[in-house]
Amino acid sequence: MTPYYANPDASTIISYVANDGVLERSFRWTASEGAIELPGDVRGGIALGGDLLLARVWDGTRTETRVLKYGRALEADGAPAIDLLEAGVVPEGYELRFVDAISDDARLVAGTATDAAGATRGWMLRLIDSCSP
Repeated sequence: MTPYYANPDASTIISYVANDGVLERSFRWTASEGAIELPGDVRGGIALGGDLLLARVWDGTRTETRVLKYGRALEADGAPAIDLLEAGVVPEGYELRFVDAISDDARLVAGTATDAAGATRGWMLRLIDSCSP
């Protein structure tokens, strides 16, 4: 088991098990709950001190990104909920590939998409509390 992330007070640790460089399992450990297995690869997608995780999960036909919320990420103002496709993060004609990273405050999100020619392109989304016309 390889520790990948620890929050500042070490009360939450994210780790994984890999065999010959291939991820087998991911875990989230907290002092209060112990270790729980996560449904996918969370490397690179950790925010809110380990309470918000972006996991790449194989659903049997393709890999998708899932948002896993714990602790303060479940609080009403802990992490904004956003549908990336509805928000227009991925332009028309592009296919969302992955949400690759998220800032610790869950306000900056980055990922990749594929354009109509098949080229991989990066995108970044900065979430703000309000906007005006």
